[in-house]
Amino acid sequence: MIESSLENLKDSGFMDCISEKTNLEKDAVYGFFYNFILFESKSDKVSRSFFLSFLVLFFVPIRLLFKFNRKNKSFHDVAFNIWNDDYKVKVYEEYYKDLVSLLGLKSIFHLNSFSKKERVGDKEYVAQYIDKVLVLKLLFNVCFNLKVLRQCYVLSRLYKVNLFYVLARFMNVFFKSHGLAKDIRVKVYVTANDLSASLLNYFMFKKFGIKYILIQSSLRDSRLLQYKGADIIYCYGEHQKSLYDSKVNQFARIVSCGSIKNANYLNKKTIKEYDVLLVEQYSDKSDYIYSTNESYMKILKNFIRFSQEFPNLKLVYRTRPDKRSQRGRIKIYDSIFNELENSSIEQDSEGASYDRVIRSKLVIGYFSTLCFESIGLGVPATFFYYNDHQFEVFDYDNSGEDVLVTDSSYEVFKNKLLDRLNSDNSDYFSKYKSIYMNQKDGLIETISEDIKKSVL
Repeated sequence: MIESSLENLKDSGFMDCISEKTNLEKDAVYGFFYNFILFESKSDKVSRSFFLSFLVLFFVPIRLLFKFNRKNKSFHDVAFNIWNDDYKVKVYEEYYKDLVSLLGLKSIFHLNSFSKKERVGDKEYVAQYIDKVLVLKLLFNVCFNLKVLRQCYVLSRLYKVNLFYVLARFMNVFFKSHGLAKDIRVKVYVTANDLSASLLNYFMFKKFGIKYILIQSSLRDSRLLQYKGADIIYCYGEHQKSLYDSKVNQFARIVSCGSIKNANYLNKKTIKEYDVLLVEQYSDKSDYIYSTNESYMKILKNFIRFSQEFPNLKLVYRTRPDKRSQRGRIKIYDSIFNELENSSIEQDSEGASYDRVIRSKLVIGYFSTLCFESIGLGVPATFFYYNDHQFEVFDYDNSGEDVLVTDSSYEVFKNKLLDRLNSDNSDYFSKYKSIYMNQKDGLIETISEDIKKSVL
């Protein structure tokens, strides 16, 4: 129902109207509406009353007119995006630290939540700038425009979607994206938040002559990759590349090269301490079509039973401490995690997960990104995905049961682990490395050279 409404909305003339008023490509406008409506469709924010949303549409630009503003007066070569205030140190160290050091260029950081220019430690963060002249212009051309408001009302009733609220959100994002691109004064903008790669952002950076470079940070399926774009995207492998390379996306260059987080662990000499490492990946929401609590419980039950049958093997469960509060709210897990606590399986949360991966002979999991990254690090991974839904992070056409197991029986689980532990894995990597994690030596150096070329 929602998808068909979106198709009709695209051809309704409303998108052309907003595109003309904002001087932004129609695909960028529609891309925002498409993604927002699709992912917020169950939210009460989308279904709230037209009257309240009508007020929000006016309030958004008016509020921005009274926002504290300070223009960025300094020029830099590169801006690096830190998208999460709570994890700004982690984001910097995982994605940018070595890159910044190797580049040797004049860099600045952009933290989405900063309203004024700040220095945190040794890093300078640029403020979010708003072009108030543009806000005032579009306040009258869009928000006070009777034609726009009439179309908004008619189409909202027709397609059962509150377009007043969606338009208000669009205008808010539009003003911020425009202000950032206009004021940041860099030649290249780099982000590992690849989901933010909307066509709106891409076209806005392009308008101001800024190269937009993305680094993939987590697994994606086609549902999340609609109306995206950038000058370059560095993605995990050939399968993810095929998803980015969609007809509705506009990526000038897609590079299949592995994970930047693997770079410091690639070819690192270690001793194998563990036979099998299970990566924690339980569901924290029951409405994900691609995951269920019951499926994950089956994996845990099989792993615990395997530990009982093979007590001489060293098994480890790699926990995620940041998710423990969520797990506590899912009561269905209580009994199985009690069994895990009382088993011989080591539970580990210390140090870097990648360090544990390279010390293991085999990594298994549900669909964790870390399992895919282990393939790039030369450690085979087997996925036990027991859901009927075909989750697009897997290449079903080119994946055998040596990498993707859908039978939840214990005997199959046991045999797959033993087969992989007793294999030299050469055939495995020749088949799956390029598909899932096409890790390249010198990845940071490659990205660095591309940034330098873009700066020149």
